[in-house]
Amino acid sequence: MNEKPKEVNLWFYELYKGKLQSFVAREKESISKVTKTLNTALKKGQISSSDLEKMLFEVQRDTVDAFVKWANYSARKERLEEVKKGLTSLKQG
Repeated sequence: MNEKPKEVNLWFYELYKGKLQSFVAREKESISKVTKTLNTALKKGQISSSDLEKMLFEVQRDTVDAFVKWANYSARKERLEEVKKGLTSLKQG
């Protein structure tokens, strides 16, 4: 899971990973906006389904699991699960 996406998509990958991390850590945007943004990026080919799976794994590891002793750990975990439920590509796969 440490394999990085192709260089062409790296900029988009980092952009959407940052948005996802920000949402999971601080919930600055609505869940619907985050999932719509990610679903649109998939439809436009800015990121692939495998890139999204890697991204979710990295966010789980770096933004949720790394904070297991923090008071907001359960909120972080719940927000990531909300995103996963809202992604159409994961429902189809």
